[in-house]
Amino acid sequence: MLLKLDINKAYDHVDWDFLMQVLKKFGFNYEWRNMVFACVSTTSFSILMNGVMEGYFPGKRGIK
Repeated sequence: MLLKLDINKAYDHVDWDFLMQVLKKFGFNYEWRNMVFACVSTTSFSILMNGVMEGYFPGKRGIK
């Protein structure tokens, strides 16, 4: 299953608690909500140089 959401700029201003409450109101179960929260709250980036990953950098907020 693939879920693509187009929430580029607006997402940076959404409160994570609000997002979790919306998912709960739409009927998503606890495990699904936690999985979504883990995806949006633990972003990190890496640079690929000459085919080799170099380091990880924590993201600020949201999905990039």
